[in-house]
Amino acid sequence: MSDPYSASSGAEQSAPGGQPGSAQSGYGQQGYGQQGYGQQGYGQQGPGQPGYGYPPPVSHPRNGLGTAALVLGIIGLLASVLVFGAIPGLIAIILGFLALGRVRRGEATNRGASIAGIVLGFLSLVLPIILVAAGASFVFSHKSDFQQLQDCLKTAKSTQQQQSCQQRFNDSVNNGSGQ
Repeated sequence: MSDPYSASSGAEQSAPGGQPGSAQSGYGQQGYGQQGYGQQGYGQQGPGQPGYGYPPPVSHPRNGLGTAALVLGIIGLLASVLVFGAIPGLIAIILGFLALGRVRRGEATNRGASIAGIVLGFLSLVLPIILVAAGASFVFSHKSDFQQLQDCLKTAKSTQQQQSCQQRFNDSVNNGSGQ
């Protein structure tokens, strides 16, 4: 019976160059069971590898979603004055909640940016509603003033008469809001 760990048993099948019977391996190659200077043995852990006595490898935080939520929240808030800020605001809310999930799992570190993106996203959804409601309220409370302005502008023949109509409208709106 032959020794399964001897150098000649495995070298016949895996010798470089396809030469059976060669017990020596080529330059830089180690035989079975032999260790070179820079190689680790079976079961040993090298420096920087996770295991006993070594910390786990450091991974970089994935803060992209939180940052994107913050940026889209700011854009949404600025664009909400023009009433189309709801779209970036909605995306900011979604990305902000996804980013908070990463923060809870320890994959990200920008909890504040995520929360700010969510808050700004909600504000960019609410602000257009407030602006539309305020505008509608203003129009309905000054409906007769708008009608008088429209009638006055229809009968005005010169630029000076149109300016006079606008001045009367301004005066009636300003005097009416103070009462």
